[in-house]
Amino acid sequence: MAIFATKLSAKLSTKANRNTSQMASVSNKIKVSAFEQVENALINADVEWEIVEKILSSISPSDSQYKTKIKQYLLNIVEGQAGNLSNYKPSSGPFVLLFFGVNGSGKTTTIGKLSWLLTQGGESVLLAGCDTFRTAATEQLQGWVDKISASNPLAKIKMDGMRKPAEDPAAVCYRAIKKGIDEGFDNIFIDTSGRLHTNQNLMEELAKITRVIKKLDPTLPHLSLIVIDGSNGTSAVRQVEDFSKFAHIDGIIATKLDSSSKAGAIFTIVKKYHKKIFFLGNGESLSGLTPFSPQSFVDNFFEG
Repeated sequence: MAIFATKLSAKLSTKANRNTSQMASVSNKIKVSAFEQVENALINADVEWEIVEKILSSISPSDSQYKTKIKQYLLNIVEGQAGNLSNYKPSSGPFVLLFFGVNGSGKTTTIGKLSWLLTQGGESVLLAGCDTFRTAATEQLQGWVDKISASNPLAKIKMDGMRKPAEDPAAVCYRAIKKGIDEGFDNIFIDTSGRLHTNQNLMEELAKITRVIKKLDPTLPHLSLIVIDGSNGTSAVRQVEDFSKFAHIDGIIATKLDSSSKAGAIFTIVKKYHKKIFFLGNGESLSGLTPFSPQSFVDNFFEG
């Protein structure tokens, strides 16, 4: 009986150890699986592989705090990278902002939203319609003027655009800025033609606009912003690189974040090109433009 009991005990012990080992194996598989899901989520959200690789190489699936550490890593990239308009405003005269980006990035809509935001604070805005290529571009800009005026009859907003077919964009821009200066506007927004970063001629035109307005004041424009579609991923990164060859870029506005995009390309743009992020846009409403907050962005990016 003693021998039988000893054998039974040994069998039970072996079985228990095997069950424990199997449970540990299942637990580890679950951890690895969850870890891989995070990896896939980062890549699918357009965070470039170089950043994902650095994150994953420094964290283990067995670390119960790996989600918190990933979140902190991403926050460290964008911390302190929120652009502030007031840091670029001149001590006197109108604040001149130049906007550019590829076709369909939401540039003109963004200009309208930012105009509304500033007029809500009592500032005046002159919109310089320098998109002389796109059909109805001037009408779209005027539409925003009308929309803002309808929502706030006290809004001080006006548009000045091309006056004849195929007028030179640089000439339109020069005239509009001069008007804004003469009439004492607080802000002048320059809406340029949407252009693919691969179109050499249009990119040269953008460089010309910058050269021409500097004849009025060598410090112009005070702020140059590229508007990127948040769902464009690595293409948005390429746009920043290529546009910077023809125009100085102070910062970024990322649009269309009401879609499924989480704009993970922002991490690459900040890390690689050290550009400030000024606003995030979503939807078509007047209020659909939010100042960039690193903490809120990472929270929504990671948890959303």
